[in-house]
Amino acid sequence: MSFISAETQGNNVVVWERAAGVRSCIIKPAEWAFYVQHPNGTFKDIHGHTLKKLSFKNQFDFYNAKREAKIEGYKLYDSDVSPDLKYVSKNYFGATAPDMNISFYDIEIDSDMTRDFKGAFEPIYPITAISLFNRWNKKSYCLAVPPPEWNREEDPLDEDMCKLADIILFNNERELLIKFLELIEDCDCLVGFNSDQFDDPYITQRVRDVLGPKYLKKLAFENGSEPIFKTYVEMGMDKMRVTWSGRTQADYMQLIKKFEPGERQSYALASIAQDYLPHLPKLTFSGNLEQLYRDDFPFFVRYSIRDSEILEGLENKLGYVATANMLRMKSTGYMKHIGGTVKLADLAVRNYVWYKRDKLIVQDFEDKGPNDGVEGAFVMDPVVGLHRNINACDIKSLYPSKIMALNISPEKVVGQFLLSKEAYRGVIDELDKSYSFEVDVTKEYMVKTGKEWKQYFKDNNMCI
Repeated sequence: MSFISAETQGNNVVVWERAAGVRSCIIKPAEWAFYVQHPNGTFKDIHGHTLKKLSFKNQFDFYNAKREAKIEGYKLYDSDVSPDLKYVSKNYFGATAPDMNISFYDIEIDSDMTRDFKGAFEPIYPITAISLFNRWNKKSYCLAVPPPEWNREEDPLDEDMCKLADIILFNNERELLIKFLELIEDCDCLVGFNSDQFDDPYITQRVRDVLGPKYLKKLAFENGSEPIFKTYVEMGMDKMRVTWSGRTQADYMQLIKKFEPGERQSYALASIAQDYLPHLPKLTFSGNLEQLYRDDFPFFVRYSIRDSEILEGLENKLGYVATANMLRMKSTGYMKHIGGTVKLADLAVRNYVWYKRDKLIVQDFEDKGPNDGVEGAFVMDPVVGLHRNINACDIKSLYPSKIMALNISPEKVVGQFLLSKEAYRGVIDELDKSYSFEVDVTKEYMVKTGKEWKQYFKDNNMCI
């Protein structure tokens, strides 16, 4: 048996599995426990210290004891691993990855191109089309709401296009969304392109606003919880993502960034399709998508279908979703961990020292203060013997990667503060004190408060 996903709900762990083509749900009591150093303990950490396991009846007692232990200065072990991750490690380590039901999808919206659009932060425009390809049964769909001015008899849908997908037309967005939720009911992993930052949060909010909050449960699995939204800042820009309960998500653009060596000049779907799928180019048209929707609805439908065709073609050629599924299973993690840098590695280390090194326990991660030193890496003694299927991991240089990501090479410097260290803290802490900044090119001085400087840098996509 293999698991799709899991989560902790109160004092229970909910796990969704798939075997023999059937998805099922199991609910087990959550294990609330952590370890502390104790001379009479029966466990050990990677440094050889003896540890004692402390178990608790519920999460309330667990978090109270954890807080008190920190106040008293105890080092904690395994308290920062959620009960659901502990459960899947205990019950699925070494299991093969499940043959998940995967769907590729893309949404189109009827946006107003004459005004600034804030993406997922502004879900005010109706969804006019959704292309969907269910990989497990090889069925392709295009759900669309025609514009009022479209005349089906004068401008019919092409017969060849109707052979590519089951094209279903609706009177309104409400009907379209209900059908979409019906078609993905047996989907384990919904995959889009740039879907992490747009399609997923946008369609979730449209389901909530158009159908009502109770329909959000349809995006989750049986016994799932409400979607969780998260906002964050990336490269100076506000971003939003959403996590569904049970049903997993994957963004093919992020998978390409993760698995493809080197950097691309463009991560647009058109550019990637041109490189990998020259026989399936992204369709082009004059004007904008809003005009295409109203002026040439049949081609608009064909345009929508092509995006899910490209995603299916990329998976056939690259297999990145399958690779991600295999990697997260080996670490007993989730699909959402693939896009990160250390979570799967942390879980893999935890599993290794427990199952392969005589049940050793890993210490909790500790946040370091700005003036605290950073400990070096701990190198374990090698396991003597002949080993097969060994992989090497060459991690990209940290500083060059940061320089490229933040665009902070020397020629990009625009100036400096007169009181560098004091101004730095003033900007970071958003103080009301004023600081002078000398612009390199003009040699002019700009004066703003720390709070104003921080907003200025954010608005201009700059870093300090």
